[in-house]
Amino acid sequence: EVTELLDNRLAKKQSLYDKIEMIMLDMEKHKKEIVCAFKVLYIMMDNSAVGRKIRQHFYDKRDYDMVLFDLVEKIIREELGQQVQLSEEDSLYLVMSIASRLMIYALYLNGDEACRLSEDSIMRERLCMEICKEVGEYR
Repeated sequence: EVTELLDNRLAKKQSLYDKIEMIMLDMEKHKKEIVCAFKVLYIMMDNSAVGRKIRQHFYDKRDYDMVLFDLVEKIIREELGQQVQLSEEDSLYLVMSIASRLMIYALYLNGDEACRLSEDSIMRERLCMEICKEVGEYR
């Protein structure tokens, strides 16, 4: 549900930079929920019965369910347009690269205050620029 709502809001943004920045600004507003999401990711990586059940839920998602990776892939496709046909490997790499940077930003936001910059906007700007640069290399 969260990614579908986010997708609707992202449709109003024109540039890749603006879309990624909007996601990061949302992350700043919802730090507590991000901590919860990381706990779910941690459990998913565990080989316990609960971890396997959560992983199965994601594999069995319905056609109308959109997870973060689907949203990131959609953003990439919209940015590159029809003229650029990514290989399956390149598409997966870009999705994983962007998702990992978003996770790094979440860790940064929830980390020790002493390790954070006085302005989160500096880190957000650098990550947005790097994501745009990497995606742009596929044009």
